[in-house]
Amino acid sequence: AALDAALRAAGGARAAGLVPSLVEMLSDRRCRPRAAEALRDIGQPSMEQLSALAMDDGASVDARIAAVRVLGSGDATRGKHLLALLDAEDPRLSYAALRALVRLRSRTGDLAVDAEQVNTRVRAALDDIYANLLALELGSWPEVQSAETPAGLLERTLMEDAGEQLDRAFSLLSLTHDIDDLRAARKGATSPLKSTRASSIEFLDNVLDKTVKQPLLPLLESADAGQFEAAAGREGVQKETREGTLGRLLESGNPWLRSVACWTVGTELTESLGERVKALADGDDDTAAVAKLAVEALAKGSALEARKMGLTVIEKALKLQTVDVLQRASSEDLGHVAQIAQEVELSPGTEIYAEGDSADALFVVISGSVKLLRGKDEIGTVREGEAFGTWALFDEAPRVATAKANEDTLLLKVDRDEFLELLADRVDIVQAVFRAMVSRLRQLADVVQSSI
Repeated sequence: AALDAALRAAGGARAAGLVPSLVEMLSDRRCRPRAAEALRDIGQPSMEQLSALAMDDGASVDARIAAVRVLGSGDATRGKHLLALLDAEDPRLSYAALRALVRLRSRTGDLAVDAEQVNTRVRAALDDIYANLLALELGSWPEVQSAETPAGLLERTLMEDAGEQLDRAFSLLSLTHDIDDLRAARKGATSPLKSTRASSIEFLDNVLDKTVKQPLLPLLESADAGQFEAAAGREGVQKETREGTLGRLLESGNPWLRSVACWTVGTELTESLGERVKALADGDDDTAAVAKLAVEALAKGSALEARKMGLTVIEKALKLQTVDVLQRASSEDLGHVAQIAQEVELSPGTEIYAEGDSADALFVVISGSVKLLRGKDEIGTVREGEAFGTWALFDEAPRVATAKANEDTLLLKVDRDEFLELLADRVDIVQAVFRAMVSRLRQLADVVQSSI
């Protein structure tokens, strides 16, 4: 609290002398949101050092992304650095730079951009969308958008990545076309209403360059799997094999996509990709941890399965899917939550928390079970794969029950303070949590309405 107050004061006082320290704090997840806010308040005096951090290949990606977001609130002179970052190897950094450029152009209206370079990047994003949708075998984007979220991790990831690439394509086009028009077209082109979608597609057909609209429009028109594969063929895009899809993801600059590909290679025992996975196992990051498990699975010839202890970020993310407030989060966002989730081993009878204790964490049962007691009365049992204490992430109200391990039990624990710090740094997770909470409130409202 004291640090938060100091950072707010630094921003409010426009304390330019503190810029070096504030820029350094962008490397610390706990300080990053407040430090970025202070730098944004300080404004122009911070821009040069923020530009240096954003362009520093040796800095952490998260710190560089934070710097990029603040640069988006600067003047048009920062555009050259942001444009250079569109070619960053890590797609998370390049997308942050793109969104910052759109904000910069929206605010200043003064941004010199090479339209042909923009169109080239748009076509690259569209190529990825085609590859993902063909692999999903559901049809064009309207068909994919209306389908249920796939149960398989790879399929879910491909669907999510296709949506992100479509957002990227429209954001890129916003650099050379009217931003409000493109925003409306993006919304309309993905509308469930055919008439709205048709109007937006007609608008895009009239304003976009032929080299862009020719591959884009078939993605947005309704087509089943067979029709879409034929349309893709006319654009010169052929459907990948399963092995080809995994190989493409293994080469991605996005560590989450690489991790998912490694996990899938291990679960499906795709031996032909063994050497490529092995190359990713040399390191100490999350992808390397998953790759090492996949290499072991291939060596043993035994399909990789989720374990009970020493979980990788992928395994934790799979477990966190059961938490109701996280059910609208993307698999990659679940991966970020997984990074702060801790494993807790308990022996039978161990008390996790007592009725009346301050709520400070949610838990997911990985193995074993937990009994819930109110007074001396048992009111429920939480079993493997189920979550409890969820609302402790948002509410400090005392616990309404006591929780004890029924047997040898392994839990995942997500601490509230760490979760809130993560939310401050990951807007997409905030949006996903809000969507889940709104959905739950609507369900409760329907129950109340039906009982009247």
